[in-house]
Amino acid sequence: MDRAQAAIEAAKGSTYPLLAATLVAVMAFYPIYGSEAGAGEYCQNLFTVFSAALILSWVVAMMITTVQCVDLLPELKPYLFMRVQIASRTLLSYNDNKNKN
Repeated sequence: MDRAQAAIEAAKGSTYPLLAATLVAVMAFYPIYGSEAGAGEYCQNLFTVFSAALILSWVVAMMITTVQCVDLLPELKPYLFMRVQIASRTLLSYNDNKNKN
């Protein structure tokens, strides 16, 4: 797996959980925005700014951070990759043999 694909796969794993958490945080401030009382009138801008900042931070986390990870991840050396692959297969086969007994 090359660096770009690894960064994309890492970002895909956390896309929806982070989006859900962002939307929950935004909706926590919605009662202030929807309030017809005096506090709602003065705090509507707070909800708008807070929502925009959270959604923009999610976009930055999903896009810009992923692009930066491509630069930060080192090139994988073929011999190292083969050694990691052999070690993981050995551990998996050991675990399978242990579970059968």
